Formats: sequence, C-alpha cells, structure tokens
Amino acid sequence: MKKILIALGVTLILLEGCEEPFDLELNNNPDLLVVEGTIHNLPGPYYVSLRYTTTYSFSDSTDRSLPATGAEIMIKDDQGNVAALTEWQPGVYRTDSLSTFRGVEGRSYSLDVTTDEGKHYISKAELLLPPVAIDSLYFVYGPAKVDEFSSYRVYIDYTDPIGKGNNYRWFTYLDNFPVIEAEVDNDQFVDGRKIAGRQLVGLQTFQRGLDTLQVVVRQASLTPEAFDYWQTFGEQV
Repeated sequence: MKKILIALGVTLILLEGCEEPFDLELNNNPDLLVVEGTIHNLPGPYYVSLRYTTTYSFSDSTDRSLPATGAEIMIKDDQGNVAALTEWQPGVYRTDSLSTFRGVEGRSYSLDVTTDEGKHYISKAELLLPPVAIDSLYFVYGPAKVDEFSSYRVYIDYTDPIGKGNNYRWFTYLDNFPVIEAEVDNDQFVDGRKIAGRQLVGLQTFQRGLDTLQVVVRQASLTPEAFDYWQTFGEQV
C-alpha cells in the first residue's frame, strides 16, 4: 500500500478595498505511515525511515511527524535473499554494517514492514538498474555576493546511453552533509547525447579562506515509477 503526502500550497491575493473572509479547510490525516529508504549497488548499511503523520495543529511546528518505533523490517530480493534491519535511532532502521547484503544490478527489491501494532505492509518490487557514469565534475566561480563570500556552482557532464529510456536522480553531499533536493531528470529529449554542464544543488556560497570543501555527487538510475514519484515530490516542495 502506497500513500503519497500532498503538500498544500496557498496563494494569497490582495485586492485593494476588498476583503473577503476565507475559511481554509485542512484535511488532517494523522497516523499515516510514511516510509522512506533507498537501495543502491554500493556497500551498506542501508537505512529505512518510518514516521507517522500528525495533524497540522501538532504543537511542534519544526517536525509534524512522529517516529514509528518497534517495527520489524526486511529487505527482500527476487533471489530469495533477505536482510533484516534493526532500529538504529527512533524510527530509523538499518542493516548490519558487517552484513554481506548488497544491492545487485538486475535484481528486484521489495520492503516488508510490520509495525508494533501488527500492521503489515509489502512494497511493490523495484528493479535495480545499472548506473550511468559521471564523466566529470567541476565548479564555476561567480561574483561575490557580499565582501566576505565567494560563490560557486557545481556542474557535471555525463553521456546518456542510446535507446535506454534513462531516468536519473542526483545525490549531492557537501562535507558529508546531504543537500536535500529532489534533483531528477530523464532523457526524453536528449536520448543518446553527451550532457555537458548539468547544474546541481543550485548556487552555493562558501566562505573565503576555506581550505577545502568536499563535494560528492552520486548519479542514480531510476525506474519510471520512481522517477514519477520524485519528480512529483520536487514539484510539490
């Protein structure tokens, strides 16, 4: 069972000399289970987050969701391999770091979740597709916004395979901290071409005099269903 949370956007229009009361009805749906996790072809551990939604009026405005603790989670592939996850932090589960379980290209993976209340969920199997290599990663310097800052943009080049119908998502880390953006694209109009100057993570500002900044970019291949989900997620945000 899949549940997609829809963010409500409200546009306020001010008309001079006219005030019309508007009663906004919010559809509060507490206790929906939100599951988030990623399977890739890199070594583990792999992480899965379980959280429950709360009402819009929940007192903690910084995080309107609650960790789903005490669950039993397994990752299964189409070859009968199973990896059990244990609770690492409240609502965050991970595989054993010493486990030999690892995502393999060409295999399909599903998630099996049983909550502490005994509710059982099984995701639809997703195929792990082979990745497309990044040819190069580089930076372009821009004018300083203010005296004490310099500005850089992060770019990559890659070559899209011909006739594959590729879908991409990019994960970017600055000094090991993830940039929380749903950067996705596909090859609908660029099939088989060399893509030069794909900008990632937008405009970043870094302090002058900073000795080093480590930037890691991972280019992932998505199924069409996963691409549709993350594209919609980005549009909603």
